[in-house]
Amino acid sequence: MIRRVAFISFISLMLFLNACRFMPGEYRLTVLIPPLPAELAPYLEGGGWLTVSASGLSPERIRARAGDSCSLELSRAAVVSICFSFDEAIPAAGGVLPYDAAGARERTAAVDLLFEAGVAARLMEELNLAGLATETINYPRLRRELLARSQGNPNLLDYDRLARGMRSGAFSSRDIVMRDSFLLPAHSLEPGSWYPFDPLSPPLCAAEENRVFCGRHCFLQDGERGVLWIDETGWRFYSPEGRFDRSGAWQ
Repeated sequence: MIRRVAFISFISLMLFLNACRFMPGEYRLTVLIPPLPAELAPYLEGGGWLTVSASGLSPERIRARAGDSCSLELSRAAVVSICFSFDEAIPAAGGVLPYDAAGARERTAAVDLLFEAGVAARLMEELNLAGLATETINYPRLRRELLARSQGNPNLLDYDRLARGMRSGAFSSRDIVMRDSFLLPAHSLEPGSWYPFDPLSPPLCAAEENRVFCGRHCFLQDGERGVLWIDETGWRFYSPEGRFDRSGAWQ
């Protein structure tokens, strides 16, 4: 489906050999992967996999890093989903052709993958892999609705419910719901500000109450890692290196 043309980063010999199996395409696409936020970049590698998928075609995966720019050659397809999934617990960045690309109907095109579009692109990827007709979906409206109903952060939506609704063919706005949230009491965290792996989320300040959502969330503070688990019964904030471990129940 695609052939690697160039990578603006270090490429291992194995990756170079793997690139030889990609078939020549009909037009060239430049993909820009977003860089890591400044608070995370000194401490995380930013590696991951770039996945390109279209209904009826085999998906292709390419090793890449945050901030990379790569050039691919693609076969023509009605709807192409492009997702970059990080090795770390950083939400995916994505885009969907032809909607998110400049010049997608020409011989050359360019797309900036965005964290804001990651959830919508992942949903389209799932449908492509299932062989469903993604060209029937109003992707621009889907992306707008996800952003609007999540107050700008679709990563906080109930993704499983979204995916079930999309796969069923009976998707509606009722499937776009936020995960359950709670107020984390002040001083629950280790002191200071903790920067989330999710670039769309604000940092948490230990001295204040913080709105938190169900699930597993990773944070950094000057290279120190913290993991926050939230469920219906309570919370736990701990260091993977064993330096601290705090927990509590909702009142």
